[in-house]
Amino acid sequence: MCVADAFPHPPRGRAPSAALAFQGIGFFDVGLLVFTGQLHRLAGHVVPCGPRQAARSREQWVQLLRHRLQAAKAGAGGGDVAGGDGRGADVVEGAPS
Repeated sequence: MCVADAFPHPPRGRAPSAALAFQGIGFFDVGLLVFTGQLHRLAGHVVPCGPRQAARSREQWVQLLRHRLQAAKAGAGGGDVAGGDGRGADVVEGAPS
């Protein structure tokens, strides 16, 4: 079981397995890799939650991280804080459905 699935109610607009979990790296290191743009290295620490996430390639994880790290758009209406569509499913080109 993935840690992200252990929470009874995921954040508004997110599917239970939409959270990202990392192993072998601390929260400070996650922030450092994000701020220095080393998303490919960070993607190597992602713990896949479920079969859909397990099927993603490292490049698809990098695309997802880039998508999640886009600046919030003020007044965009709907969606979540990160500018998503509010359905909880992150769309990554070429990722298995």
